[in-house]
Amino acid sequence: MEKTFFVCIGAQKAGTTWLNHYLSKHPEAFIGPVKEINYFSDLQKLPIAIEGLQKQQQELELIAPEIRTAAKNRILASIKFRLGVLQEEGAYEQFFTDNVKQEKVFGEVSPAYAALGRSGFQKIIDIYPQAKFIFTLRNPADRFWSQLNFRNRRVESNAPFGDPHINKAMKLRVFRNHCEYLETLKALDQLVPAENVHVMFFENLFGANSQSCIRQLTAFLDIEYQPGNTDRFHNAGKGEQLSEERRARFVKEFAYIYEGIFSRMNGQVPENWREDMQKYLGLN
Repeated sequence: MEKTFFVCIGAQKAGTTWLNHYLSKHPEAFIGPVKEINYFSDLQKLPIAIEGLQKQQQELELIAPEIRTAAKNRILASIKFRLGVLQEEGAYEQFFTDNVKQEKVFGEVSPAYAALGRSGFQKIIDIYPQAKFIFTLRNPADRFWSQLNFRNRRVESNAPFGDPHINKAMKLRVFRNHCEYLETLKALDQLVPAENVHVMFFENLFGANSQSCIRQLTAFLDIEYQPGNTDRFHNAGKGEQLSEERRARFVKEFAYIYEGIFSRMNGQVPENWREDMQKYLGLN
């Protein structure tokens, strides 16, 4: 039986942790041992990526095993795996060859891949010509705010942040790239048959019709539908609530994304996208 490689390319803060968990439990799907292998992203900056991972590994290994937290042990295991597939040619493909057994599909979830661009997607296709791509989208204002809150918790320990922080984030590629849905889709359009690309919305996955969304996903992968629990989604963002004033600003900032996705999807976007477009962009 021919097996199909799939990859979820993001977007970041758009339900990819839930998707990774769901597919890891599905009997017909094999998924990498760690979320965010980032193999194809690391290939684009190979020496720097290896150096950075080795530095992280050394820092974590300085912590005595008996006091190292479970979370840090998971991070360390992830780093070791990523280094292993980067440092030995063909190790990425060989890992799946050695470990995929009866499963129909195999792959990974790495939100960083949304920013790979055409050359990065070409590398995936060079290895797996019939690869299937899953791309989860989230209301750009909510996705941007969720990422900002997440970064603030990690870097500044939930310190309050104001407009200067937001103004800076608006200009940083690490924030903007994950909102550039149209650029990602344009690159995929140039290389991948439409039937091998599945676009899904965060709001649908965690909304009233979540099981319909999951059915569409499993049909795309050609695996059996199994219900998924979306009542509590994984890695749910916490932090400061998005104010009305800031929502208006973000929607206007990303107006071209709202309008582009609305057009591409023939108006079939989640209700909160439509509401934001009506309220702040004048959509009739």
